[in-house]
Amino acid sequence: MKIRVRRSFARDERGATLVEFTLIAPLLFALTFGIADFASVFYQYQALNSATALAARMAATRGPVITGIPDCGVGTAGTPGAYCSAVTGSKTWTPVTCSGAALGGNCNTVLMNRILTETRLVYPPMTLANLNVTFGPSGLGFAGLGKPVPTVTVTITGVNARFIVLGAFGLNAITLPPFTTTLPAEDLSGT
Repeated sequence: MKIRVRRSFARDERGATLVEFTLIAPLLFALTFGIADFASVFYQYQALNSATALAARMAATRGPVITGIPDCGVGTAGTPGAYCSAVTGSKTWTPVTCSGAALGGNCNTVLMNRILTETRLVYPPMTLANLNVTFGPSGLGFAGLGKPVPTVTVTITGVNARFIVLGAFGLNAITLPPFTTTLPAEDLSGT
């Protein structure tokens, strides 16, 4: 009788599925939540790309983020109405940066805050410390115009993408690379 019970127990496979699932389930859940977390990081990456493009467009069209830059980026040495490309030094003037981390000087803080407000609609964790606007030479515009027409470069740096589930396993955040967009400024008359 004991031998027959042992043989029937050895052939019984009713609990095998549960044992196999118990062994595979942690790997399956880790893979599923890992994919969801990396999709979240990719979404944050794309949102920051969009926020950079939006910030560059606003900086190029809403008025000068950096004030006090002379026509053509250099002291007007050409006759009024001359193209900036014909003015000496207009293509080589030193770029000027307005860093959100250290506002002041020639930075238009009202416009920088407005840009920040708009970019937060696309990427809510954005801070002013992440935002940098640089005006550089373009050779566009006219001497005597009263305002420069530079290239506007917006850079968003120092943003950490946060993981939702993988944070429980020690992978809390990764630092994303800098995001940069450059556009030629419009007339910077402000709208």
